[in-house]
Amino acid sequence: MKTSKKISNVLLRYCIAPCFVAFVAFSTFLLDATTKTASEVAVPHGALEVRGMDCFVNIVNVQNHGVMFGFFSSLFHNQTPFIILQLLITFVLFAWSISMHDIASRVGIGLIVGGAIGNTYDRVVRGYVLDFIDIYVDQYHYPAFNLADVAIVLGVILVYSHFSISTAK
Repeated sequence: MKTSKKISNVLLRYCIAPCFVAFVAFSTFLLDATTKTASEVAVPHGALEVRGMDCFVNIVNVQNHGVMFGFFSSLFHNQTPFIILQLLITFVLFAWSISMHDIASRVGIGLIVGGAIGNTYDRVVRGYVLDFIDIYVDQYHYPAFNLADVAIVLGVILVYSHFSISTAK
């Protein structure tokens, strides 16, 4: 009986859990790629303005040569370091997900990996990352971003919340 429990734990940890993380990552990548393509088709030039209550959302096509949300875009013109760094981080996070025991952390790692793959794909194929969500409220204007950026931020929040909860115990 103990042997079958050990085998099921090994299967869960080294087969099922990584497959789940890969599924979340692949789903995130597909959603990101689909929305980027849709934004290019819907808004080939200019911007599409969507009015909310006190905020405005524009669907735009911005070429981001920097890191998330366009930060440091003027510093880097060669995309190769970003591509190598993103691939390395993706590999490390995926390997790290094997040690995760809770579902929220695995979802978080999957979101981070999927978002990183989405932005890396853009850098390889386009030479830049396509950002298309542009939000501003009154005088506050947030840098344009995409769903890969959102996935990465949500993933970091999930993983961080796991560590803050586990260290509090």
